[in-house]
Amino acid sequence: MQPIHPIKPWRRGGFTLVEMIVVIGIMAMVTTVAIRVAVPDAESRRMREAARQVDIFIHGARARAIEANRPFGVRIIPEANGGAIRLTYVQVPEPYAGDTYNSRAEIVSASQIRITDVGWQGIVAPGDLIQLNHVGHVYQLTNTPNSGVWTLVSTDPAMGEIPYDPGLLVPYKVLRNPVKAGGDLELPEGVVLDTTVSGIGNAAIGPPSGGNITFLFSPSGRLTAASAGGAGFAPGSTLYLNVGKAENLGLGGPTNVDDLGSYWVSINGQTGLVTTAENAGGSLFESRRFVRDKLAIGAK
Repeated sequence: MQPIHPIKPWRRGGFTLVEMIVVIGIMAMVTTVAIRVAVPDAESRRMREAARQVDIFIHGARARAIEANRPFGVRIIPEANGGAIRLTYVQVPEPYAGDTYNSRAEIVSASQIRITDVGWQGIVAPGDLIQLNHVGHVYQLTNTPNSGVWTLVSTDPAMGEIPYDPGLLVPYKVLRNPVKAGGDLELPEGVVLDTTVSGIGNAAIGPPSGGNITFLFSPSGRLTAASAGGAGFAPGSTLYLNVGKAENLGLGGPTNVDDLGSYWVSINGQTGLVTTAENAGGSLFESRRFVRDKLAIGAK
């Protein structure tokens, strides 16, 4: 008779505690590496998408100026630190030349006029420009007393005072400032349009002192006017707008000119063509060189 051997109990294979700890440790390391790789990539995509949105928004303003056959543009609304997260469309209203065909402005002094029409109230505002007697030179209206007397400031220092005698009645035309035309763009969290390094040509606009930045396209699609902080500047050369990180706006740290992850959205002052390029780094001049080259070959 064969001996009867006791049946050994069945045991299920598995991981030991040490093995599980090792596996968890490896998984944690892989996850950490993956996050470190993914976070910069996600940030890069966010910056690129923000620059693309600004580009499309500005292209939209240019297209509307051509379609509507009247000046249309963009207003940038910066915060106190010079970073802007909101852009809005603006358009130039029809000029105001009085309530009737025979409307006239009375010359009060060498620097003041009186608009006798009543329709200007709610239409004409400080900062608007006025042209007297159909002459090309324009003056800026600086205040609005209830009497209808306005103080004029020449936009050309060489022009000086009003060249008409007090008491004379002359035709006039008020060239009104741009007004909001609907349509806003708000940049993603952490991304700003950096007005401290944006600017015309090789210069920076600088943090605007209590004012917005506005630029307009003409019905032909050209960049026809621009202003920053209430002061106008000639847009004869390229307008550069920097799309960068909000964290780079502080003092003492890297700027968005130093950051190779920022972008330049630029508008050719002669043609109105818009192009976007990654920041090349270096000085303010050097950082704009790449996008300037793209504009030179007609890139959009």
